[in-house]
Amino acid sequence: FRTKSRLESHMVTHNSTIAQKLSYCGSCKVQYKNIYVYRNHLRTSANHAEQTYPCLDCNKQFASKEYWKKHYNFYHLRKSQFRCELCNKLFISDWRLKNHRQTQHGLSRSR
Repeated sequence: FRTKSRLESHMVTHNSTIAQKLSYCGSCKVQYKNIYVYRNHLRTSANHAEQTYPCLDCNKQFASKEYWKKHYNFYHLRKSQFRCELCNKLFISDWRLKNHRQTQHGLSRSR
């Protein structure tokens, strides 16, 4: 860590009582695994965004134009760059494709 305050902020996440309080979203009533997952939730959730991007086809709301576009291309246009080479199934993200390869085909997550 570059600064003492960043180290101290990080160390708080290892104290289970404090970490639990810091990773709970009162608006959504959800306890997240850790503060990093919670911060990702805040960044990506339309519930916490100042401006949202609606999908006119299904009425879902998105926190960024990027997330809306990814959703629209995958769920409505059935377009994705992440395709399983073994069964041709499409995935919305590289992580989901790697997870599929591991759980459905017994392959490593790498690649």
